[in-house]
Amino acid sequence: MSPIALPLVGWAGMAGVMAGSYLVARARRDAGIVDVVWSFGVGALAVFYAAAADGNLVRRLLLGVLAGGWSVRLGVYLLRDRVFRGAEDGRYQMLRAG
Repeated sequence: MSPIALPLVGWAGMAGVMAGSYLVARARRDAGIVDVVWSFGVGALAVFYAAAADGNLVRRLLLGVLAGGWSVRLGVYLLRDRVFRGAEDGRYQMLRAG
């Protein structure tokens, strides 16, 4: 993939995913899901870049494994702590209150 197309594809994909998570958060009235989707999305984007970009294969594999692992670890933590916990995170409650 060309060096110009790679970030554009990544941006478009993440923009769509985050727009979808925004709609889910609005429907649920709980913005905690956005943090989870962001975490998994950043990791998926790093894995995509590692797979689609040119360069040293070992470095690309290392990037994909490390960023993907970090993403899964953070996403699962946020899912347990912020979504399954019950109440919406206080930061988002304050932002909604104005």
